[in-house]
Amino acid sequence: MRSVLGVGLPDGLEETGTTENISKSGLCFACSLEMQVGDRVYVTVGLDAPEERRDIPGLIMWRRPAKDKGRAFYGVKLEGGE
Repeated sequence: MRSVLGVGLPDGLEETGTTENISKSGLCFACSLEMQVGDRVYVTVGLDAPEERRDIPGLIMWRRPAKDKGRAFYGVKLEGGE
């Protein structure tokens, strides 16, 4: 089941997309943001109201090119996810 995903970088860049796969400790998604293994990201899963938004910190563990030019799949290990 796919969920709406918001991904943000420490410098303030953000993108909205959908998860490809999600578990208690990590997730996979595709986006056009340029990230590398070891980069820190902040993810929000679901459609919470802005005042309920929780940015969960994570770490990029792997990156693979997607078929769409300018996009890649990313695997993220979540830190403090429930």
